[in-house]
Amino acid sequence: MLMQPTLEKITDIRLSGLRTVLEEQLGNVQFADLSFEERFTLLVDQEWTRRQNTRLERRLTQAGFRQRAVIEDLDFAPSRSLDRRQILQLATGEWVVQHLNAIVTGATGVGKTYLICALGRSICTAGFSVRYERLSHLLHQVTASHADESWSRPRSLGLVRSAERYSDKRLEAAARRALHFGASSFKAIRNILESGLDALSWTADPLDSPARGSHNVRGREHST
Repeated sequence: MLMQPTLEKITDIRLSGLRTVLEEQLGNVQFADLSFEERFTLLVDQEWTRRQNTRLERRLTQAGFRQRAVIEDLDFAPSRSLDRRQILQLATGEWVVQHLNAIVTGATGVGKTYLICALGRSICTAGFSVRYERLSHLLHQVTASHADESWSRPRSLGLVRSAERYSDKRLEAAARRALHFGASSFKAIRNILESGLDALSWTADPLDSPARGSHNVRGREHST
């Protein structure tokens, strides 16, 4: 039986992963001992894996992460004040399913961007779409989209509008206060701003203090 026409048809319908395994099976006599169901399962598994990897690479590309960071490279030394269990839980993306927010705070240079990119990559791996944006660029995009009337979801502008109304400084203070008291939702941040609680003194979270011993959470290979 000539297999070349079949292989060409498989390529034509874009099942390259399946073709790769089929050609391997045809060229290896060891596969002759497998049943039809076993060989077919191998074909389907390879094609499924190829498609999953392609989708993941597409999500990572579209995310536009600033750094190639992974959770496995994070340094969880005690001086970094990172909660390993909490980080690994965030990496599952369950908080995304529950429509919750995650706010990362800390002094300049401790590795917030690296941590965010690492979490974003893990969430991409879990099957979610992610977009990395700097606030300045996001505000520019929102302003531009309003100018050309292309923005169709005004309810998503809550944080942006709060920054415009109360200032970036007050918004950050309100976010830190909400996070400190375990209420990191937009509604909580808005209530803090409206009531002026962001201006009141309070005991800061230790995570807001400069890191001791080292200035980043990215591991020794990332130190400068």
